[in-house]
Amino acid sequence: MKTKISFIIGLFLICNSVYSQYFDVKDYIKTPNGSGVETWICQELSSIEIDYFNRIYKDNYPNAVKKADATRTYNCHGYAWSVTENTGTRWINRPFNKLYIRDGSYLEVEPDNNSSLKIDYASDDHSAVATTSQNIVISKWGQGPLMQHPYDYCPYESSSIRYFARAQYIDIVGSNVIQYNEEATFSLRYSPKGTFNWSVSGPLQILSGQGTNSIRVKSTGTGEATLSVNDGKYFQKSKQIRIGVPDADKIEVVFGINNTLYSLHTDRNECRASYKGAGEILEYEWSSVDWEVAVSKDSKNSYVLLKAKNPPVSTMSNIKVRARNSVGWSNERLFGCNVNNDWSTYSILSNGDGIVTLTKSEFNTPMQIMKNNNYVNYKLIRQIDGIELCSGTVDRDGGMLDFSAYGTGLYLLHIYEMTGENIQTLKFIIK
Repeated sequence: MKTKISFIIGLFLICNSVYSQYFDVKDYIKTPNGSGVETWICQELSSIEIDYFNRIYKDNYPNAVKKADATRTYNCHGYAWSVTENTGTRWINRPFNKLYIRDGSYLEVEPDNNSSLKIDYASDDHSAVATTSQNIVISKWGQGPLMQHPYDYCPYESSSIRYFARAQYIDIVGSNVIQYNEEATFSLRYSPKGTFNWSVSGPLQILSGQGTNSIRVKSTGTGEATLSVNDGKYFQKSKQIRIGVPDADKIEVVFGINNTLYSLHTDRNECRASYKGAGEILEYEWSSVDWEVAVSKDSKNSYVLLKAKNPPVSTMSNIKVRARNSVGWSNERLFGCNVNNDWSTYSILSNGDGIVTLTKSEFNTPMQIMKNNNYVNYKLIRQIDGIELCSGTVDRDGGMLDFSAYGTGLYLLHIYEMTGENIQTLKFIIK
Protein backbone atom coordinates (compact mmCIF):
# COMPACT_ATOMS: atom_id res chain seq x y z
CA MET A 1 0.00 0.00 0.00
CA LYS A 2 2.88 2.37 0.87
CA THR A 3 4.46 1.69 -2.55
CA LYS A 4 1.17 2.56 -4.29
CA ILE A 5 0.79 5.77 -2.26
CA SER A 6 4.39 6.81 -2.96
CA PHE A 7 3.88 6.14 -6.66
CA ILE A 8 0.71 8.25 -6.74
CA ILE A 9 2.32 11.14 -4.82
CA GLY A 10 5.29 11.09 -7.18
CA LEU A 11 3.02 11.21 -10.22
CA PHE A 12 0.97 14.00 -8.66
CA LEU A 13 4.06 16.17 -8.19
CA ILE A 14 5.23 15.44 -11.72
CA CYS A 15 1.78 16.14 -13.17
CA ASN A 16 1.48 19.43 -11.31
CA SER A 17 4.93 20.46 -12.50
CA VAL A 18 4.03 19.57 -16.08
CA TYR A 19 0.56 21.12 -15.78
CA SER A 20 2.00 24.54 -14.84
CA GLN A 21 3.91 24.74 -18.12
CA TYR A 22 0.78 24.81 -20.28
CA PHE A 23 -1.89 27.32 -21.17
CA ASP A 24 -5.41 25.89 -20.83
CA VAL A 25 -8.80 27.39 -21.66
CA LYS A 26 -11.84 27.11 -19.39
CA ASP A 27 -15.06 26.12 -21.13
CA TYR A 28 -18.48 24.72 -20.25
CA ILE A 29 -20.52 21.79 -21.48
CA LYS A 30 -23.89 20.56 -20.26
CA THR A 31 -25.11 17.35 -18.68
CA PRO A 32 -28.01 15.56 -20.41
CA ASN A 33 -30.35 17.37 -18.00
CA GLY A 34 -28.82 20.76 -18.81
CA SER A 35 -26.52 21.50 -15.88
CA GLY A 36 -23.43 23.52 -16.78
CA VAL A 37 -20.16 21.63 -16.25
CA GLU A 38 -16.88 23.54 -15.94
CA THR A 39 -14.27 21.93 -18.18
CA TRP A 40 -10.81 22.68 -19.55
CA ILE A 41 -9.56 22.53 -23.10
CA CYS A 42 -5.96 21.54 -22.44
CA GLN A 43 -2.77 21.84 -24.42
CA GLU A 44 -1.17 18.52 -25.34
CA LEU A 45 1.91 16.95 -23.77
CA SER A 46 5.19 16.84 -25.61
CA SER A 47 6.20 13.59 -27.29
CA ILE A 48 8.84 13.06 -24.58
CA GLU A 49 6.23 13.43 -21.84
CA ILE A 50 3.82 11.11 -23.64
CA ASP A 51 6.48 8.41 -23.86
CA TYR A 52 7.40 8.98 -20.21
CA PHE A 53 3.86 8.55 -18.89
CA ASN A 54 3.22 5.54 -21.13
CA ARG A 55 6.36 3.87 -19.84
CA ILE A 56 5.95 4.61 -16.14
CA TYR A 57 2.41 3.25 -16.01
CA LYS A 58 3.37 0.19 -18.03
CA ASP A 59 6.25 -0.53 -15.66
CA ASN A 60 4.08 -0.20 -12.55
CA TYR A 61 0.94 -1.91 -13.96
CA PRO A 62 2.21 -4.51 -16.46
CA ASN A 63 -1.11 -6.39 -16.54
CA ALA A 64 -3.17 -3.38 -17.60
CA VAL A 65 -3.80 -2.93 -21.33
CA LYS A 66 -3.10 0.46 -22.90
CA LYS A 67 -5.99 1.60 -25.10
CA ALA A 68 -4.61 5.03 -26.01
CA ASP A 69 -1.45 7.04 -25.35
CA ALA A 70 -0.98 9.48 -22.50
CA THR A 71 -2.56 12.88 -23.14
CA ARG A 72 -3.52 16.07 -21.35
CA THR A 73 -6.55 16.68 -23.53
CA TYR A 74 -8.82 14.72 -21.17
CA ASN A 75 -8.68 12.97 -17.80
CA CYS A 76 -10.67 10.17 -16.16
CA HIS A 77 -13.79 12.30 -15.58
CA GLY A 78 -13.54 13.81 -19.03
CA TYR A 79 -13.31 10.36 -20.61
CA ALA A 80 -16.15 8.74 -18.65
CA TRP A 81 -18.67 11.58 -18.69
CA SER A 82 -17.85 13.56 -21.85
CA VAL A 83 -15.59 11.80 -24.37
CA THR A 84 -17.65 8.60 -24.40
CA GLU A 85 -20.85 10.65 -24.72
CA ASN A 86 -19.52 12.68 -27.68
CA THR A 87 -19.83 16.01 -25.86
CA GLY A 88 -16.18 16.96 -26.24
CA THR A 89 -12.61 16.00 -25.40
CA ARG A 90 -12.27 17.82 -22.10
CA TRP A 91 -10.54 17.78 -18.76
CA ILE A 92 -13.13 17.79 -15.95
CA ASN A 93 -12.08 18.38 -12.36
CA ARG A 94 -13.85 17.27 -9.25
CA PRO A 95 -16.54 18.13 -8.11
CA PHE A 96 -17.97 19.00 -11.55
CA ASN A 97 -18.13 15.33 -12.51
CA LYS A 98 -20.66 14.87 -9.71
CA LEU A 99 -23.16 17.14 -11.49
CA TYR A 100 -24.02 14.26 -13.85
CA ILE A 101 -25.26 12.36 -10.81
CA ARG A 102 -26.72 15.18 -8.73
CA ASP A 103 -28.99 16.54 -11.47
CA GLY A 104 -30.48 13.13 -12.26
CA SER A 105 -28.84 12.74 -15.67
CA TYR A 106 -27.51 9.40 -14.40
CA LEU A 107 -29.06 7.03 -11.86
CA GLU A 108 -27.19 4.58 -9.68
CA VAL A 109 -27.80 1.01 -10.82
CA GLU A 110 -26.72 -2.53 -10.08
CA PRO A 111 -23.59 -3.81 -11.89
CA ASP A 112 -24.49 -5.05 -15.38
CA ASN A 113 -21.95 -7.03 -17.39
CA ASN A 114 -23.85 -6.33 -20.62
CA SER A 115 -23.55 -2.55 -20.52
CA SER A 116 -20.92 0.20 -20.56
CA LEU A 117 -22.05 1.82 -17.33
CA LYS A 118 -20.29 4.77 -15.75
CA ILE A 119 -18.31 4.03 -12.58
CA ASP A 120 -17.68 6.51 -9.80
CA TYR A 121 -14.82 5.64 -7.45
CA ALA A 122 -16.59 7.03 -4.40
CA SER A 123 -13.52 6.39 -2.24
CA ASP A 124 -11.24 8.41 -4.54
CA ASP A 125 -11.22 11.10 -7.24
CA HIS A 126 -11.65 8.80 -10.24
CA SER A 127 -14.18 7.74 -12.89
CA ALA A 128 -14.26 4.78 -15.27
CA VAL A 129 -16.48 3.06 -17.83
CA ALA A 130 -17.54 -0.57 -17.37
CA THR A 131 -17.09 -3.17 -20.09
CA THR A 132 -19.02 -6.33 -20.91
CA SER A 133 -16.36 -8.36 -19.07
CA GLN A 134 -17.01 -8.76 -15.38
CA ASN A 135 -14.95 -6.39 -13.20
CA ILE A 136 -13.00 -5.07 -16.23
CA VAL A 137 -13.18 -1.30 -16.81
CA ILE A 138 -11.60 1.36 -19.02
CA SER A 139 -10.33 4.54 -17.43
CA LYS A 140 -7.95 7.41 -18.07
CA TRP A 141 -5.12 7.70 -15.54
CA GLY A 142 -4.64 11.45 -15.08
CA GLN A 143 -2.33 12.71 -17.83
CA GLY A 144 -1.32 9.13 -18.39
CA PRO A 145 -2.69 6.63 -20.91
CA LEU A 146 -6.20 5.28 -21.35
CA MET A 147 -6.11 1.81 -19.77
CA GLN A 148 -8.24 -1.32 -19.65
CA HIS A 149 -7.88 -3.06 -16.33
CA PRO A 150 -9.62 -4.82 -13.43
CA TYR A 151 -11.45 -2.12 -11.49
CA ASP A 152 -9.13 -2.56 -8.48
CA TYR A 153 -5.86 -2.76 -10.46
CA CYS A 154 -5.06 0.93 -10.84
CA PRO A 155 -3.45 3.88 -9.01
CA TYR A 156 -6.79 4.74 -7.32
CA GLU A 157 -8.53 3.62 -4.15
CA SER A 158 -11.24 1.19 -5.25
CA SER A 159 -12.80 0.00 -2.00
CA SER A 160 -16.06 1.79 -2.83
CA ILE A 161 -17.33 2.05 -6.41
CA ARG A 162 -20.79 2.86 -7.74
CA TYR A 163 -22.35 2.16 -11.15
CA PHE A 164 -24.49 4.65 -13.05
CA ALA A 165 -26.68 4.43 -16.18
CA ARG A 166 -27.96 7.36 -18.20
CA ALA A 167 -31.51 8.01 -17.06
CA GLN A 168 -32.92 8.33 -20.57
CA TYR A 169 -31.76 4.77 -21.34
CA ILE A 170 -33.53 3.32 -18.30
CA ASP A 171 -36.87 2.28 -19.69
CA ILE A 172 -39.67 -0.07 -18.67
CA VAL A 173 -39.03 -3.66 -19.75
CA GLY A 174 -41.98 -5.97 -20.34
CA SER A 175 -44.46 -7.07 -22.97
CA ASN A 176 -46.47 -4.47 -24.88
CA VAL A 177 -49.31 -6.98 -25.06
CA ILE A 178 -50.99 -8.99 -22.30
CA GLN A 179 -54.20 -10.96 -22.20
CA TYR A 180 -57.35 -10.36 -20.22
CA ASN A 181 -57.10 -11.53 -16.59
CA GLU A 182 -53.37 -12.17 -17.05
CA GLU A 183 -50.55 -11.30 -14.65
CA ALA A 184 -47.29 -9.78 -15.89
CA THR A 185 -44.05 -8.38 -14.47
CA PHE A 186 -42.50 -5.06 -15.55
CA SER A 187 -39.03 -3.92 -14.50
CA LEU A 188 -36.70 -1.00 -15.04
CA ARG A 189 -33.74 -1.70 -17.30
CA TYR A 190 -30.37 -1.74 -15.48
CA SER A 191 -32.13 -2.18 -12.10
CA PRO A 192 -31.69 1.37 -10.76
CA LYS A 193 -31.43 1.89 -7.02
CA GLY A 194 -33.85 4.07 -5.09
CA THR A 195 -37.57 4.36 -4.47
CA PHE A 196 -39.89 4.34 -7.47
CA ASN A 197 -43.56 5.25 -7.64
CA TRP A 198 -45.65 3.23 -10.11
CA SER A 199 -49.09 4.15 -11.38
CA VAL A 200 -51.52 2.66 -13.90
CA SER A 201 -54.39 3.92 -15.98
CA GLY A 202 -56.84 1.75 -17.84
CA PRO A 203 -57.66 -1.89 -17.05
CA LEU A 204 -54.55 -2.66 -14.97
CA GLN A 205 -54.08 -3.38 -11.28
CA ILE A 206 -50.75 -3.29 -9.39
CA LEU A 207 -50.36 -6.47 -7.35
CA SER A 208 -46.92 -6.00 -5.78
CA GLY A 209 -43.58 -4.21 -6.04
CA GLN A 210 -44.66 -0.61 -5.40
CA GLY A 211 -41.61 1.43 -4.42
CA THR A 212 -39.13 -0.95 -6.07
CA ASN A 213 -37.73 -1.11 -9.61
CA SER A 214 -39.95 -4.08 -10.53
CA ILE A 215 -43.71 -4.58 -10.17
CA ARG A 216 -46.30 -7.22 -10.90
CA VAL A 217 -49.65 -6.25 -12.43
CA LYS A 218 -52.89 -7.92 -13.48
CA SER A 219 -55.23 -6.96 -16.30
CA THR A 220 -58.82 -6.30 -15.25
CA GLY A 221 -60.41 -5.73 -18.64
CA THR A 222 -59.55 -5.13 -22.28
CA GLY A 223 -58.30 -2.10 -24.15
CA GLU A 224 -55.39 0.32 -23.83
CA ALA A 225 -53.53 0.89 -20.56
CA THR A 226 -50.62 3.10 -19.48
CA LEU A 227 -47.99 2.09 -16.96
CA SER A 228 -45.94 4.98 -15.49
CA VAL A 229 -43.06 5.23 -13.03
CA ASN A 230 -41.08 8.08 -11.44
CA ASP A 231 -38.58 8.66 -8.66
CA GLY A 232 -40.36 11.78 -7.41
CA LYS A 233 -37.49 13.99 -8.54
CA TYR A 234 -35.95 13.68 -12.01
CA PHE A 235 -36.89 10.31 -13.49
CA GLN A 236 -40.19 9.52 -15.22
CA LYS A 237 -41.12 6.89 -17.84
CA SER A 238 -44.35 5.54 -19.33
CA LYS A 239 -45.27 2.48 -21.37
CA GLN A 240 -48.39 1.76 -23.41
CA ILE A 241 -49.87 -1.72 -23.03
CA ARG A 242 -52.59 -3.35 -25.10
CA ILE A 243 -54.78 -5.69 -23.09
CA GLY A 244 -56.90 -8.44 -24.60
CA VAL A 245 -55.43 -8.51 -28.10
CA PRO A 246 -55.14 -12.00 -29.62
CA ASP A 247 -52.47 -14.26 -28.19
CA ALA A 248 -50.07 -15.10 -31.03
CA ASP A 249 -49.38 -18.53 -29.52
CA LYS A 250 -53.02 -19.45 -30.04
CA ILE A 251 -52.99 -18.79 -33.79
CA GLU A 252 -53.04 -22.03 -35.79
CA VAL A 253 -52.45 -22.43 -39.55
CA VAL A 254 -52.93 -25.32 -41.96
CA PHE A 255 -50.70 -24.98 -45.02
CA GLY A 256 -51.58 -26.47 -48.41
CA ILE A 257 -51.41 -30.25 -48.53
CA ASN A 258 -49.77 -31.99 -45.54
CA ASN A 259 -47.98 -28.77 -44.53
CA THR A 260 -46.59 -28.43 -48.06
CA LEU A 261 -46.90 -25.51 -50.46
CA TYR A 262 -46.37 -25.87 -54.21
CA SER A 263 -44.43 -23.00 -55.74
CA LEU A 264 -45.65 -23.81 -59.28
CA HIS A 265 -49.23 -24.78 -58.39
CA THR A 266 -51.10 -21.91 -56.78
CA ASP A 267 -54.32 -23.90 -56.66
CA ARG A 268 -52.72 -26.43 -54.29
CA ASN A 269 -51.92 -23.78 -51.71
CA GLU A 270 -55.17 -23.40 -49.84
CA CYS A 271 -54.23 -22.20 -46.36
CA ARG A 272 -56.48 -21.66 -43.37
CA ALA A 273 -55.83 -19.69 -40.18
CA SER A 274 -57.80 -20.14 -36.97
CA TYR A 275 -57.67 -18.89 -33.40
CA LYS A 276 -57.85 -21.24 -30.42
CA GLY A 277 -58.41 -18.51 -27.86
CA ALA A 278 -61.49 -16.62 -26.82
CA GLY A 279 -62.95 -13.67 -28.67
CA GLU A 280 -63.77 -12.84 -32.26
CA ILE A 281 -60.97 -12.37 -34.79
CA LEU A 282 -61.71 -9.60 -37.28
CA GLU A 283 -58.90 -10.36 -39.71
CA TYR A 284 -55.61 -12.16 -40.28
CA GLU A 285 -52.46 -10.92 -41.98
CA TRP A 286 -49.97 -13.15 -43.83
CA SER A 287 -46.37 -12.16 -44.57
CA SER A 288 -43.33 -13.93 -45.93
CA VAL A 289 -40.17 -13.28 -47.91
CA ASP A 290 -41.16 -15.98 -50.43
CA TRP A 291 -44.98 -16.00 -50.44
CA GLU A 292 -47.89 -13.64 -50.82
CA VAL A 293 -51.68 -13.88 -50.80
CA ALA A 294 -52.94 -14.57 -54.31
CA VAL A 295 -56.62 -14.91 -53.44
CA SER A 296 -58.50 -14.24 -50.23
CA LYS A 297 -61.58 -16.47 -50.07
CA ASP A 298 -63.20 -14.71 -47.14
CA SER A 299 -63.35 -11.21 -45.70
CA LYS A 300 -61.10 -12.08 -42.75
CA ASN A 301 -58.20 -13.49 -44.77
CA SER A 302 -58.56 -16.67 -42.74
CA TYR A 303 -58.90 -18.74 -45.94
CA VAL A 304 -56.41 -17.79 -48.65
CA LEU A 305 -54.48 -19.08 -51.63
CA LEU A 306 -50.75 -18.36 -51.38
CA LYS A 307 -48.45 -18.01 -54.35
CA ALA A 308 -44.68 -17.95 -54.55
CA LYS A 309 -43.24 -14.52 -55.32
CA ASN A 310 -40.33 -15.94 -57.32
CA PRO A 311 -40.76 -19.68 -57.99
CA PRO A 312 -39.08 -21.96 -57.41
CA VAL A 313 -38.17 -21.21 -53.80
CA SER A 314 -36.32 -22.95 -51.00
CA THR A 315 -37.63 -26.36 -49.96
CA MET A 316 -38.55 -24.80 -46.59
CA SER A 317 -40.31 -21.48 -46.06
CA ASN A 318 -41.16 -19.32 -43.08
CA ILE A 319 -44.51 -17.56 -43.01
CA LYS A 320 -45.72 -15.12 -40.35
CA VAL A 321 -49.36 -14.74 -39.41
CA ARG A 322 -50.96 -12.30 -36.99
CA ALA A 323 -54.57 -11.69 -35.95
CA ARG A 324 -56.64 -8.64 -35.05
CA ASN A 325 -59.61 -8.28 -32.78
CA SER A 326 -61.46 -5.19 -31.60
CA VAL A 327 -58.54 -4.26 -29.31
CA GLY A 328 -55.74 -4.54 -31.86
CA TRP A 329 -53.22 -6.76 -33.60
CA SER A 330 -51.46 -9.67 -31.98
CA ASN A 331 -47.75 -10.21 -32.32
CA GLU A 332 -46.70 -12.23 -35.35
CA ARG A 333 -46.43 -16.00 -35.04
CA LEU A 334 -43.78 -17.70 -37.16
CA PHE A 335 -44.65 -20.92 -38.98
CA GLY A 336 -42.53 -23.23 -41.11
CA CYS A 337 -43.77 -25.33 -44.02
CA ASN A 338 -42.37 -27.58 -46.73
CA VAL A 339 -42.14 -26.45 -50.35
CA ASN A 340 -42.54 -28.62 -53.44
CA ASN A 341 -41.12 -27.17 -56.65
CA ASP A 342 -42.35 -29.92 -59.02
CA TRP A 343 -44.90 -29.63 -61.84
CA SER A 344 -46.28 -33.01 -60.77
CA THR A 345 -49.78 -33.81 -61.95
CA TYR A 346 -49.76 -37.53 -62.76
CA SER A 347 -48.64 -40.67 -60.98
CA ILE A 348 -47.74 -43.96 -62.66
CA LEU A 349 -48.26 -47.58 -61.62
CA SER A 350 -46.19 -50.33 -63.25
CA ASN A 351 -45.76 -53.99 -62.37
CA GLY A 352 -42.71 -54.31 -64.58
CA ASP A 353 -44.57 -56.03 -67.43
CA GLY A 354 -44.78 -52.96 -69.62
CA ILE A 355 -48.42 -52.29 -68.85
CA VAL A 356 -48.58 -48.95 -67.02
CA THR A 357 -51.52 -47.16 -65.47
CA LEU A 358 -51.40 -43.39 -65.60
CA THR A 359 -53.48 -41.67 -62.91
CA LYS A 360 -54.21 -37.97 -62.81
CA SER A 361 -54.10 -36.35 -59.37
CA GLU A 362 -56.95 -34.20 -58.13
CA PHE A 363 -54.91 -31.10 -58.96
CA ASN A 364 -54.27 -29.38 -62.25
CA THR A 365 -51.07 -27.79 -63.49
CA PRO A 366 -50.74 -24.00 -63.30
CA MET A 367 -51.96 -23.90 -66.91
CA GLN A 368 -55.05 -25.85 -65.83
CA ILE A 369 -54.19 -28.54 -68.44
CA MET A 370 -54.13 -25.94 -71.16
CA LYS A 371 -57.48 -24.84 -72.52
CA ASN A 372 -59.15 -27.85 -70.86
CA ASN A 373 -58.31 -30.18 -73.75
CA ASN A 374 -59.64 -33.72 -73.41
CA TYR A 375 -56.26 -35.31 -74.13
CA VAL A 376 -52.58 -34.81 -73.37
CA ASN A 377 -49.61 -36.04 -75.40
CA TYR A 378 -46.98 -38.54 -74.32
CA LYS A 379 -43.62 -39.74 -75.58
CA LEU A 380 -41.87 -42.94 -74.52
CA ILE A 381 -38.10 -42.49 -74.23
CA ARG A 382 -35.52 -45.14 -73.43
CA GLN A 383 -33.36 -43.58 -70.75
CA ILE A 384 -30.09 -45.36 -71.55
CA ASP A 385 -29.74 -43.71 -74.99
CA GLY A 386 -32.50 -41.08 -75.01
CA ILE A 387 -34.18 -42.58 -78.09
CA GLU A 388 -37.87 -41.81 -78.52
CA LEU A 389 -39.65 -45.13 -79.05
CA CYS A 390 -43.24 -44.02 -79.53
CA SER A 391 -45.69 -41.22 -78.93
CA GLY A 392 -49.43 -40.74 -78.71
CA THR A 393 -52.21 -39.24 -76.69
CA VAL A 394 -53.95 -40.27 -73.52
CA ASP A 395 -57.11 -39.13 -71.82
CA ARG A 396 -56.39 -36.15 -69.56
CA ASP A 397 -57.71 -38.14 -66.57
CA GLY A 398 -55.19 -40.89 -67.25
CA GLY A 399 -55.55 -44.44 -68.51
CA MET A 400 -53.73 -47.67 -69.31
CA LEU A 401 -50.81 -47.74 -71.74
CA ASP A 402 -49.21 -50.89 -73.19
CA PHE A 403 -45.43 -50.75 -73.68
CA SER A 404 -44.86 -54.52 -73.33
CA ALA A 405 -43.45 -54.70 -76.87
CA TYR A 406 -40.26 -52.98 -75.69
CA GLY A 407 -37.42 -54.77 -73.94
CA THR A 408 -36.31 -54.64 -70.35
CA GLY A 409 -34.86 -51.40 -69.08
CA LEU A 410 -35.61 -48.03 -67.56
CA TYR A 411 -38.02 -45.78 -69.50
CA LEU A 412 -39.20 -42.19 -69.31
CA LEU A 413 -42.81 -41.27 -70.04
CA HIS A 414 -42.84 -37.62 -71.02
CA ILE A 415 -46.30 -35.98 -70.77
CA TYR A 416 -46.92 -32.62 -72.38
CA GLU A 417 -49.71 -30.33 -73.54
CA MET A 418 -51.11 -30.24 -77.04
CA THR A 419 -49.45 -26.84 -77.35
CA GLY A 420 -46.09 -28.25 -76.24
CA GLU A 421 -45.93 -27.12 -72.60
CA ASN A 422 -44.30 -29.68 -70.37
CA ILE A 423 -46.44 -31.22 -67.64
CA GLN A 424 -44.04 -33.79 -66.18
CA THR A 425 -41.80 -36.77 -66.82
CA LEU A 426 -42.36 -40.12 -65.08
CA LYS A 427 -40.05 -43.12 -64.78
CA PHE A 428 -40.86 -46.81 -64.89
CA ILE A 429 -39.11 -50.16 -65.42
CA ILE A 430 -39.82 -53.07 -67.74
CA LYS A 431 -38.28 -56.26 -66.29
